[in-house]
Parts: sequence; structure tokens; C-alpha cells
Amino acid sequence: MSPRFSEKTLCAATEGQGLSLDPSIYVYENFREAVRRGFPVYAKRLVRGAILARNERGKGVFFSRLIEEESGTLLVVAGREQYTIWNVKMARIRPDGSIVEYFPYNVPGLVSQYITMLSTWEADVWTRRLALVDKAQPISSREAPEAVRKVAMEKNVEHVLYVKELEDYALERSGVVVAWVNVLTGAVDDAEEYAKSMGLL
Repeated sequence: MSPRFSEKTLCAATEGQGLSLDPSIYVYENFREAVRRGFPVYAKRLVRGAILARNERGKGVFFSRLIEEESGTLLVVAGREQYTIWNVKMARIRPDGSIVEYFPYNVPGLVSQYITMLSTWEADVWTRRLALVDKAQPISSREAPEAVRKVAMEKNVEHVLYVKELEDYALERSGVVVAWVNVLTGAVDDAEEYAKSMGLL
């Protein structure tokens, strides 16, 4: 799954601000990409430098800022508090705002700063899911376990992706993972409504 940052990211981040970039644009786009990979969370920009995120267990506000690196690139970091050692790296950008590297798999670690929203153990699982889904093997739904086939039929998915390292299955429709199924525990993590609310479906 290649990144699908919206084409307006750079324009919105720099519009009318010269080189005074708004880091929350990049944090928001990381949330969108995490949701596209099946992470069940909703996010929206509140004001410059601030994002509101919510899931079924709670909500939290995350503040973002830029840190200049010796190489001249800028790190976009975010956290529950703006100036803290617990900030999470979200992107590396050039001074003109163009993206060098982004880190959607760090979104669960960010969200887990509100323990009511996500535990650190869950954040570890989600971080691995979001990082590994690009390497998942597409399989025929007939090859999938019965529990996975059942959810795949309910969700009307186009692709079943098997993540061998986690024994998880990602169910994809229109380029968006709408659910994850763990056959060891029987747990289904449904992200379809979050994807719809973020304009991905």
C-alpha cells in the first residue's frame, strides 16, 4: 500500500504563510494514512498545530511542532503536550514543505499517550500492523480461515491480506483496510466507519 497523502497537503501547509509551515497538516495526513491501513480512529485539525483524535474509548488533543535538523530538514513531532520529551516523530520535511519521509505507523504510539484511548500494548500491536501491511501477502478468500471469510463477506472486501508475522488478516476494499482479524484471538478490529468519516470510502 503506497502512501496516499492528499494532493493538497503541501499547498495547505504553506498557503499564505511563506515558509511558516503548519505541522498539524502533516500529523493529520499521517492519521488519514493510518486509518487507510485499518487503524480505527477519527482525527480532525482544530487550529494551527493542534489535532483532535477520538475512538470508541475516548478522545484527546495532540499538539505538533517543527524541529530543525542539522541537515536542514525539519522533523514534524506531535504529543499530548507541545514541549515534551514524549513527542512522537510524524514526518520529515524540507523547508519548502515537501515530504521526505512520513511515519503513519507512529500514530498508535501517539494515540496511546491517552491511555483511555489505547494501551501501550495495543499501540505496539497496531504499530506493527501499520508497518507490515505493505508487506502482506494477498490470498484468496477461500484460503482464509472461516472467521476471516465471514467478516470478508460481511464487509464485501476485494482483497484479503495475510500478515504472517502477526497471524493477522487485513481486509481491504477500494484501497482501504476496513477491518483486521486476528484468528488466534478471534478479535475483529473494524475501521470502516472511521474510514468513511475521514473521507477515505
